[in-house]
Amino acid sequence: MALEIERKWLVKNTPELLSNLGKLDDSPGYEYAPAEFTQGYLHASPTESVRVRVVKDLNYQDTFADLTVKKTISSTTREEHEFEIPVDQATQALNGVEHVIFKTRYCVIRDHVLFEIDVFHDSLDGLVIMEMEFAEGEDVNAPVDNFPDWVEVIREVTDDPRFLNCNLIGKCYN
Repeated sequence: MALEIERKWLVKNTPELLSNLGKLDDSPGYEYAPAEFTQGYLHASPTESVRVRVVKDLNYQDTFADLTVKKTISSTTREEHEFEIPVDQATQALNGVEHVIFKTRYCVIRDHVLFEIDVFHDSLDGLVIMEMEFAEGEDVNAPVDNFPDWVEVIREVTDDPRFLNCNLIGKCYN
């Protein structure tokens, strides 16, 4: 069992953001690792979820899948159990769910801090959410002021359950 400790921000979808995410930047302190996610939920409630997803790493053209069980502890913390599963089984499971989420994730490291920027597609096209993960024991409530310069934060959505992936299923964003 692991703890997932994170904060989330709604980010403005701008041409500058997409341009910076779409190219490698030679600036020190930045790293991009894009991956395409297809994910669905076998179970979702306000306190628990069971997610299946297929992830295609765009740098290495590698594809893997996992099944994840999450239990909410607080708005910033979830207990997480993740199991790698065969891609064909994950694909079969995704074919059995009513709605799936399609997104591209970019990992950006700035000042030794990892930001995961998710650009959503299809019915959620235009939605961009940035997450910052924390290690156990780190001050999750500390001010964050080292966002990448080209990211325009609209507002923090850590405490807004509407922006949990399991709650985005079947929704539209505009």
